[in-house]
Amino acid sequence: ISKTHRKPQLEIKDQRKQATNKRDKKSRTIPAPSLVSTQIMSATLLSTFEHDVNVSSREKAECFKLLRIVLKNLTQSPNEAKFRQLKLSNPKIQAMTRHAIIMTFLQSLKFQQQNSTDEETGKAQPLLVIPPSVSLDSTVVQSCYAAAQAAYDRLAATLPRPAATTTTTTIGAGTSSNPKLLQHQTSSTLSEKQKARILSDQKAIEEKEETRKARKRTAAQIKADKFVRENDPDWKPGVSAAAAKAGDTMLSFRDKFGE
Repeated sequence: ISKTHRKPQLEIKDQRKQATNKRDKKSRTIPAPSLVSTQIMSATLLSTFEHDVNVSSREKAECFKLLRIVLKNLTQSPNEAKFRQLKLSNPKIQAMTRHAIIMTFLQSLKFQQQNSTDEETGKAQPLLVIPPSVSLDSTVVQSCYAAAQAAYDRLAATLPRPAATTTTTTIGAGTSSNPKLLQHQTSSTLSEKQKARILSDQKAIEEKEETRKARKRTAAQIKADKFVRENDPDWKPGVSAAAAKAGDTMLSFRDKFGE
């Protein structure tokens, strides 16, 4: 073969080699079609559920809250058997999987519905299980976890925050037209000294209220005795309100020592 014919052949081989290298490089950077389709389908299912107007925002937030825990466990420990199954008898799992779109999403992650026998009760219980023979793609699970986390954050931001709760304690026993109220903010961060101070203040208010009621009863009794003494001709001296308050009768020298 002459040199003039050998040169074009070498150029053709170089071009084929370059084309092969480009294809290999492209195959390494672009995911497989099945992987891309699974990611797109999972993201579409989660987005559809997030914008479903027939489900309340709070219910959707609770579903995404639980779903992100499931996906996080699968991301961190994909081969752990306990993280690859969901008990459908669990009320929280039931609340999540009762939505058909969530069930479809879990099935896209290779969850399959099976029946297992409970060791304690001996009854069959339904499960969602990823079989041991199925290997999870970490890229798909991580992307689903990121999507569930973002959806939960958006929904949680739209929910009204619970107002600070206060406890109102009524001080004093019995009926009163104007009871004293002790209001304090309930908090788990109160120290023992603060709790003791609150109880001490409450006890002081109760004692003050009871003293006020006792004075009121004594004043009413004295007033009634005075009215009877002035208007009843058959009135005879008895135990006065002051003596009743002290607990002893008022005796004279003759009553004590005789004639």
